[in-house]
Amino acid sequence: MINKKQSKNEIEESKSNKFNKRNKFLQIFGFILIFIGVFGFGFLACSLYVNNQQFNWRSESSQIPAHFSFKPTETITSEQDIINNCKNLSLVYTSQCLIENVATIYKYSVTDDKLNLTFEDIIKKGGDCRDYAFLYERLSKELGFNATTNTYNGIPNVHNAHRWAEVWDETDYCELDLKQVNCYKIDYTINNGGKTDGKS
Repeated sequence: MINKKQSKNEIEESKSNKFNKRNKFLQIFGFILIFIGVFGFGFLACSLYVNNQQFNWRSESSQIPAHFSFKPTETITSEQDIINNCKNLSLVYTSQCLIENVATIYKYSVTDDKLNLTFEDIIKKGGDCRDYAFLYERLSKELGFNATTNTYNGIPNVHNAHRWAEVWDETDYCELDLKQVNCYKIDYTINNGGKTDGKS
């Protein structure tokens, strides 16, 4: 009788030990899975954050948040209207503002390069790349930025010449081309023998 009780106790104890061992194994295994999950998630989150920061640093000049809009709420009738709509903005936002304001009166029409169209002429008849480039140059200068136009002479019988405006400040420059704008960080190391202070 004692042997049977001992045997039962031993069996129960053996089962309990096996259960405890299995429980301990599952606990350790679960802890490892949680640790891997937390570590993996943290690593992924950090990677995404770092990559996003690098992306923003490289291209922040050309990125305008999607919810930003500089489209005028009233009809544009003069250059002064555009200046009023786009004043007191950064270079990048100013450039985007100019593009969106001019887009409301934009009409492409090939014109004689000997003619210098006024704003009123552009509203009535439209203009080509040269006319809009000079318009962007004038507006940008009025808003306090450096500005000029740049020309590509084209290739005879292949594609036409083209002109666009370039606007800049101490850190960025933007190319305003008809209804498009692209902005970039100025890399002072290109023309300053590796110096990064912007001074020659």
